[in-house]
Amino acid sequence: MERLALGQPSIRDNDVHCQTTSFNGSKALPSLLSMTTASRYNRRVFSLEQAVGEEPTLALLQERIHASRNCLEAVTALIPAPLRSQVQPGPLENGEWCLLVSSAAASTKLRQLLPSMRQRLAQNDMEITSIRLKIQTPRR
Repeated sequence: MERLALGQPSIRDNDVHCQTTSFNGSKALPSLLSMTTASRYNRRVFSLEQAVGEEPTLALLQERIHASRNCLEAVTALIPAPLRSQVQPGPLENGEWCLLVSSAAASTKLRQLLPSMRQRLAQNDMEITSIRLKIQTPRR
């Protein structure tokens, strides 16, 4: 690039990019450069839950998560209050429901409650054939 004489206006970086031309001599990107960022990226905005609902595999997973939470809500009254914070709903698959428990002691107590939990789930028309307990160790 030649040096400009003193007093002449300098060329800025944006001026060079705006003057880009195509092979036939016309301006190559005038409409793209005049567009705002928002209009260039004008995409439909929706929530994560809506996105999951539109994908069949994720929608099925979401249904299973909701069903597992509903099962826990149905049996929460049977769980002693001090243990409720140690129990989380786990996977629900083919009629087998898994409860995630934070300790072996809580698991032992819940094991005693399994028959009444199965009975409560049957009363609420939830098709659970077995309940499995899994001790979930904290991550380090």
